[in-house]
Amino acid sequence: MTFCDEEIKFFMKESTFIYCITSFTFLVVGFFILVQRAFSFFEKKGIPRGGVPRVPFGNVKDVIYQECNFNIHLWKYYNRFKRKKFHFAGLYILFKPFVMMMDPFLIYTVLTDKKHFQSQKDISKLFKDEIQDQLLEKYDTLEEIIYKSLVEKSYNLDYESLDAFFVETSSAILGLPITQNKKYSSNLLHYFSLCHESVWKIFTPNSSYNKNLKSQIANEILRRKKNDLRKFDLINSLSENNTSDFEEILDFCFDSMEYSKSITQFCLYELCQNSDIQQEIIGEVRRFRKDERKITRKNLNQLAILDATIKECLRKYPPRATIMKKCCEDFKNEKYKLNIPRHCMTVISVYGVHHDPMNFPNPEEFDPDRFYEENDKYLKSYSFVPFGDDENTEICKLHYSQNDVE
Repeated sequence: MTFCDEEIKFFMKESTFIYCITSFTFLVVGFFILVQRAFSFFEKKGIPRGGVPRVPFGNVKDVIYQECNFNIHLWKYYNRFKRKKFHFAGLYILFKPFVMMMDPFLIYTVLTDKKHFQSQKDISKLFKDEIQDQLLEKYDTLEEIIYKSLVEKSYNLDYESLDAFFVETSSAILGLPITQNKKYSSNLLHYFSLCHESVWKIFTPNSSYNKNLKSQIANEILRRKKNDLRKFDLINSLSENNTSDFEEILDFCFDSMEYSKSITQFCLYELCQNSDIQQEIIGEVRRFRKDERKITRKNLNQLAILDATIKECLRKYPPRATIMKKCCEDFKNEKYKLNIPRHCMTVISVYGVHHDPMNFPNPEEFDPDRFYEENDKYLKSYSFVPFGDDENTEICKLHYSQNDVE
């Protein structure tokens, strides 16, 4: 036995060394088997997939390394799959398989089939006509305040001004002061959370899990019931319905606030680029306000140009550019030969759908004419889904965001 052998024996017993090597080998082999099983999902299900997945990134390596935006990355896959004439196809986010839908009927199915695909509660029933009317009255009262704020800033509308405005409007509809109190995570944690629902609830940027805000709403409901107070706002609607709607309502309010900010920013950008449309809207608004009429739901219908412009902004810059839904029960479609097992995730690239020339000719062109009332008949079913919800909630969010921006 050499000196080196004696030295190794002194630091580690031979049996311990063999045990470590064996354990490491089993770990490597086990990891390899798990990777093979994870990355062979689409082959087993007969679903075409994107490029070869990379460990541990799957098909989103460029996104993790911040070389490409997540929504744009999915849009590229959408276009690639469409060129290959796929109705659906698969890709991996880390180790999690996602089935992307390109066919309009499959998109419609994922968004409306509540039996097979996870969906949010229908909260449109809480947004009664009286609440919407009160919301619009609040806008009238806020108009002078916002105008003064713009004058003080020498008409330089920055992000903070928009942020403050939409916090005010959200406070009006909910019935109590709202502060933006969001939780953000690193990119890696964010994309990991997309694959695992329990992690998503911890790292999602949405504020619906803010216990403090939920407690404020509960206390306000209790105070109103105790003092027999009734107001036409969401707090009153919540008090008359099941309190399990709290999180859905908070989701709605915070999401709508973000959506409204996004729409307004892109509207201002496009109006700067298209002075002819800007002048048309200015003329329409001046005609609307010349008699100092109050803003009501009925009156807003007269702003056809503004309405079409907002919808075109929602098409070109959808606030919810990607929709992800979990399959709750095994889904089968014989026509498309599609089998999606329970717990599998589906994904829809709303940005891809809205920029598909088959749905909207010349998609990169800003053209509000697409959404004039006389052109509605040319819109394909479920080709315009800026919020990616079922029909009732989609309409509710659309009306709320439009009212907010208008």
